[in-house]
Amino acid sequence: MSANIPAPSERGMQKRSNKVCDQIEEINKTDMGELRKRVKEINTHRGNPPNKVDLMVDANYNNPIYSGAGKNPFQPATQVMFSAIEHNTKDQYVVDLVTKNKLCNIWPPCESEHTSHCKGNLPLASSIGNEQAYCYESLENLKRDGLEVDKLVTDSDTGAFKAAEKRYKSGASCTKPTHNLDPIHLTRNFRKNILKCAKLEEIMPGSTKKERQTIKKRFTCDLAARCQAELYHLYDRHCGSLIPLQRAAHGVKEAIVKCYQGVHCECRTKSLVCAGKERNTWLTDNIYLPRDFKVSGGEATVSKTLMEKVDARLGDSVLEKTLWNLTTQKVESVNRRLKRSLPSSVNFTRNFSGRAHRAVYSVNHGPGTAIKELCSGVGSPITAGSSVSKDLDKEQKRHLYNKVNHCGVKFRREIRDTKYSNYMTVKLMKKFM
Repeated sequence: MSANIPAPSERGMQKRSNKVCDQIEEINKTDMGELRKRVKEINTHRGNPPNKVDLMVDANYNNPIYSGAGKNPFQPATQVMFSAIEHNTKDQYVVDLVTKNKLCNIWPPCESEHTSHCKGNLPLASSIGNEQAYCYESLENLKRDGLEVDKLVTDSDTGAFKAAEKRYKSGASCTKPTHNLDPIHLTRNFRKNILKCAKLEEIMPGSTKKERQTIKKRFTCDLAARCQAELYHLYDRHCGSLIPLQRAAHGVKEAIVKCYQGVHCECRTKSLVCAGKERNTWLTDNIYLPRDFKVSGGEATVSKTLMEKVDARLGDSVLEKTLWNLTTQKVESVNRRLKRSLPSSVNFTRNFSGRAHRAVYSVNHGPGTAIKELCSGVGSPITAGSSVSKDLDKEQKRHLYNKVNHCGVKFRREIRDTKYSNYMTVKLMKKFM
């Protein structure tokens, strides 16, 4: 209005959006093909097999797929985006995106199969949570450019790895895939399983049930943090070497169990984060537990209960799945970016795929560069040297600065110090209440 330009009609904007989104989808698919070639070139320069790529994969739904249990016969989600991100370079590009849509954008809706005029590509009666099928399709797209998955990193859902394993057994892939689990998802599930354990509440110190439940919640967080801290040091020493990693973890498990019983002699030789000295133990300045914390009960019972829980995170089978300490954090960040472009409150039946590809292009190249290149690709380039171009350059520069800064040790220390300060404040408040 301030520019004295008549506002366009909704129908006109929708038509233009339909045309532009289809073009953006093609631009991003071409760009992902170029990125796959770039990964092959980087592998060649490093002396690695050019056709092998490490992938982290995950699916993102417009609605939680388990939120409608018992309310309707289908899974509540109607749209899904399955992204595959390479783990070979520091930039970790999105090399493939599979989008599936159950919603029809024509009237009357398609009865069983979607027609050529409809943007839906998934039948209404099919299961939308089938990550195995989406991963199979994604791996086929990579195979066309000569790439095969070597290490596949997923969350606790193993459907994606089953697809990679199926391709190898059928002869479609010559590279045998290895399955790696995300350690952060493992730690989260580990914390939930400890909370469900009723035996732990019996050995927690406290005179009342409420006190024991409170200290159990704090102990759950502390045990998960202790195992993760020990693992960080173990990976620094033995990452990629399974036998030395498992051998060192056996001693660490014994040290952790004894440490929570108040015996720190084994920490001096076997633990990597507890010095085992009188004034320098894991519980010194601990944000979850008091310095004099010690589980109660018979030694044999306590040791058995604690060892079962610690073994769930530091056991041999779990260490084999997390041998290379590969995470899916980039996939989680891409999912958050996709949620911004496709919020759950709005269903984009016609432009769903185009908006998803627009978000992925922005992740791969940064917000400023992505807007410039996409505008140029759809036939509406931004004038070089204009105020809009300068603002986009500033946005791109800010994005790159934050990207480097948030990966640094200083940023992680700030998060840790803030967390410590919050817990200490709560402790002081409870003391004076």
